[in-house]
Amino acid sequence: MRGATFCWVPEGDSPETSRLFDAVAALCVPLVLSDRLPVPPPPGWPASVLVLSPRAFLRAPAAAVVRRLELEAARGARRRRCKALLALRA
Repeated sequence: MRGATFCWVPEGDSPETSRLFDAVAALCVPLVLSDRLPVPPPPGWPASVLVLSPRAFLRAPAAAVVRRLELEAARGARRRRCKALLALRA
């Protein structure tokens, strides 16, 4: 996870799974596949996590998903999100 830019985090019983906390600890931008968000969302959640609907993800062509992630990376999203992850982790 430490060497990856994005880490897939499919939800389990709830969106906040151990995979989410592992990704945050590794400063890997969590790509959460969920229609639900933690209630209330933790401070810094929107700035540090990408959330995709599982249905939209499964319907989207693979190339579209790759393009979205490449755009996120090109916009400096990793740096911004890592700063947010550091704050969330603290």
